[in-house]
Amino acid sequence: MEPPRTSIPVTGGSWPAEVWGTFAATVLADTPFGQLDQLEDGSTVRVAVDTSTGYLAGPLCPGEHVLALDLAIEAAPTIVCPIHNPDSIVQAGAVDVPNVLGLGLAAAVRTLQDSGFTVVTRYSVRESLPMHQVWDQLPQPGQPAQLGAPITITVSGFEPGTVTPLVLGFPAADAVSIVEDAGLSVTVITEAESDAEAAAANGGLVWAQSPAPNSPLTGEVTIWVNP
Repeated sequence: MEPPRTSIPVTGGSWPAEVWGTFAATVLADTPFGQLDQLEDGSTVRVAVDTSTGYLAGPLCPGEHVLALDLAIEAAPTIVCPIHNPDSIVQAGAVDVPNVLGLGLAAAVRTLQDSGFTVVTRYSVRESLPMHQVWDQLPQPGQPAQLGAPITITVSGFEPGTVTPLVLGFPAADAVSIVEDAGLSVTVITEAESDAEAAAANGGLVWAQSPAPNSPLTGEVTIWVNP
């Protein structure tokens, strides 16, 4: 059989790749790739990476370059490989990272979690900033990242376990976990704060704690939670 006449030599990487890319981009346009599987230790994720580019592997990345790697959660890539995949695939399941710079820790965590991201918190004391204010984040605000990707925030403050943790503004269950993870016992008192409007707006959130955040450890913490 006589081969078809074409204007250029046809190889697997030319027209066939273009046809497959167009087909895959259409069929998989709404399918997110690069989802992160958090491992049991909570600090590591298992993710498929295109080792030739360093990005999350997409469906059109060469198979010989794709490896499943266990990475520190803050070191995991957050974007599907744009070198081998069209925008329709790269953008599937990706959203812009919200700006949490300048927010308090509780508000920043809620904002990122509500947007579908995992939060990694780092601490570094900045004397010019209020305690527990976010002063850095990675990826930066407005950059796209896959849903579930880790967003690392750096807040002004001390490492957990060295002083009484801040739980003001956190949901009760999260506050209890934070205190217990610091090796402290916790007493929860369900009682509305005196400002009725604030109590209604902040239902289920911690509005007072004793000892105060960043004070010396005493072995226990009492928190007051709006009903």
